[in-house]
Amino acid sequence: MRVCFRRLLLACLGLLFAPFVSALEAESGPAPVAQMPESLSLAPWVRVMMDAPTAQQPADLPRLAEWQTPPPRSDVRLGGPFTRYDVKPKWLHFELHNESDSPVSRLLVVHHVGTSDLRVFVETPGGELQRYQTGAVHPPESRAYPSRYFAFPVLLPAGATQTWWLRVETRKALTFPIYLWQPEAFQRAETEDLLLFGGAFGIVDRKSTRLNSS
Repeated sequence: MRVCFRRLLLACLGLLFAPFVSALEAESGPAPVAQMPESLSLAPWVRVMMDAPTAQQPADLPRLAEWQTPPPRSDVRLGGPFTRYDVKPKWLHFELHNESDSPVSRLLVVHHVGTSDLRVFVETPGGELQRYQTGAVHPPESRAYPSRYFAFPVLLPAGATQTWWLRVETRKALTFPIYLWQPEAFQRAETEDLLLFGGAFGIVDRKSTRLNSS
């Protein structure tokens, strides 16, 4: 009964906040990265392949014409509130484009620490694939960038376009927040998060100590 009530509550909240969550519109072509703000949701540029459980690399995937373009949201949606989450691997595809005359450096960040297995394939300018494999079930050394999230460096020469594929396995997410960050802004935001969490845990710890001593 409690589980059903929680699902109903989540559904009602989803309807209530839908006008705000769906403010982004789906975009065609690659995401422009040179003149972006401090952080940019890539959801409007992402295509999703929900049913390719045996694919291990991009060459195993169907044509992009068969991929889904999710409804425009700030995060990529991988399921629904009334359906049990499908644990089969999902594939995400998008392109990044540097529309400027100078090289740019960015960070691609998956803001979901519960992602069990995350495999990333990046097409280099020479046509080869750069590969990463990380996730909650892998050791910290597997991370391409030191962060509690899963972050990957993005280096784009002037005028270059880069193709990304992500293979996602997770049992805990109906949405998949994937953002592009300016490196300095991400470092600052993560430091602020750590200070906020540290302060919150400090308050809880002091309150627990007072209760135990009373």
